Amino acid sequence: MKTVEKIYGENKNRVLQKEDRRSRKPISLTHAIRKRSEQGELAVISEFKRRSPSGFINNSGLEVEDYVKKVISLGTDAISILTEPDYFGGSYEDIIRVNAIPVPILMKDFVSTEDMVQSGYNSGADAVLLIADFLPVDTLTKLTGAISGLGMESLVEFHSISSLDKIDRVINDKSVLIGYNRRDLNSLKMEKGCKYIPDAARTYPCILESGIGPETMRDLPLGSFDGVLIGESILNGLITPKSLRKVNA
Repeated sequence: MKTVEKIYGENKNRVLQKEDRRSRKPISLTHAIRKRSEQGELAVISEFKRRSPSGFINNSGLEVEDYVKKVISLGTDAISILTEPDYFGGSYEDIIRVNAIPVPILMKDFVSTEDMVQSGYNSGADAVLLIADFLPVDTLTKLTGAISGLGMESLVEFHSISSLDKIDRVINDKSVLIGYNRRDLNSLKMEKGCKYIPDAARTYPCILESGIGPETMRDLPLGSFDGVLIGESILNGLITPKSLRKVNA
């Protein structure tokens, strides 16, 4: 069984965060992205993770509190935190430990149930990742509704262009952002370029994800997106949010 399908299959065994540990009301990820974009700059979501099935190991020596403090000082617009435990070494506790920060927190996980959405809210997340390639449209609709109902937002991600049809059916919700992941989660392979470039007339924020580093920045259409989600290159100290700030100025 493919890794991602296995993770989804094991969601029923996840330990959920049932106690409300929020320390503030949700902050809008959309507003943070739009505010930066209106300044003619590229928004940056900095990601914290300990490892990944693609082979990444976090050797930065930074725990989540230290990492968040560092990237906020470097001008990040939002934080993404991996909460999947078995393959990424994450937990809801990682969000709880930093949930008082003044920038939006994206819970990045393989969310498939409303109970997982509630766990994200209870932990202090402001937005929740949903992966359109692996979720049927009725589940996407149910989950985006549950997320919106709690005052949070959904970052609906896809890699397969065929998933855009599903996203079109939930994107009318003003609490939805769209994310394009350059990594095929079925094979874990990274595409060389960027086969999806968003329509300039779109009315929702669009985020480019995965494989964004010093060696690829020249070849990627970063200016076509409102923001980028970057983990490994920032964790490894190869780039900073400030170094990307003027890309689409």
